Amino acid sequence: MYKLIRKKGLKRLTLRLDKYAGYVIYAPKRCSKREIEAFWDQSQHLLPVSAHATQRQLRNQQYLRCKAQARQIITHKVADWARRMEVTYERIAIRDTVSRWGSCSAKKNLNFSYKVAFLPEELSTYIIIHELAHTVHLNHSVDFWNLVARFCPNYQQCQQALRTYSLRQNTFESNGYSKNTPIGEYDSGSSR
Repeated sequence: MYKLIRKKGLKRLTLRLDKYAGYVIYAPKRCSKREIEAFWDQSQHLLPVSAHATQRQLRNQQYLRCKAQARQIITHKVADWARRMEVTYERIAIRDTVSRWGSCSAKKNLNFSYKVAFLPEELSTYIIIHELAHTVHLNHSVDFWNLVARFCPNYQQCQQALRTYSLRQNTFESNGYSKNTPIGEYDSGSSR
């Protein structure tokens, strides 16, 4: 079962695992009980077997459950955008990062958080374009940003939007992209 906390000002449902309270659903004040129950039911297959799982165990289970799907999605998108941008890269690594969505090494190795695959299309595309641009410019110079802007003209809006997502929490916005989307927030639309 779960503990329900309703808060004024929330825009979406969020499921979190609290060390002491167990599963907690944070819901907008005007969210219906039916929406909350549907969200809980939808999240059941994502919950760990043990109700006593720690945050680290939950995070690791989530990562292992989603890594293969994330690799497939990200690898396909990187290959597509590398072809469009006419750039090359060496390898792609999918990790469970807590501070960066992606990175590019001097050897043109690309690293991505597995959560990139579950972001809205526009944001995941921006991150991939950003990292591929680093295969040409290993800095954030004017030339780098010009290259990013050529393939993602709204990159500044994407940067702003990314600030609303967290790599550190065991919550994640699903936006309905996949049934295997990590535990997260569900936009109920009830408080817009």
